[in-house]
Amino acid sequence: MSVKLTDEPSHIEIQIADNGAPIPEAIAGSLFEPFVTGSDSRSASSGTGLGLAIVKKVMEQHFGEVFVSEAASPYTKAFVLHFPKLSAFNKMEVEDCDSVSKNDQERYTKK
Repeated sequence: MSVKLTDEPSHIEIQIADNGAPIPEAIAGSLFEPFVTGSDSRSASSGTGLGLAIVKKVMEQHFGEVFVSEAASPYTKAFVLHFPKLSAFNKMEVEDCDSVSKNDQERYTKK
């Protein structure tokens, strides 16, 4: 397993790579949806398929994103999390975002 932290001008990126079983193509497009399972690497007691859906929801609540990408050898895949920096919010018109609550507008609007 490899964990890499990158400090970009607009966001912080965390990349977690591993060499476990590859993600089946049949579920790759819906991997972050609730109740999606399919890893052969799990034991007989399979997961619920909620973990990555929860991660996606938490990232969205923090105006971030999560996705899977190819990883450099010897790893098979990497989960990438982008966390926007506060300075990125100071540059955008928060009032134009329908999904942003009033509390979040006050938190992320430069005063």
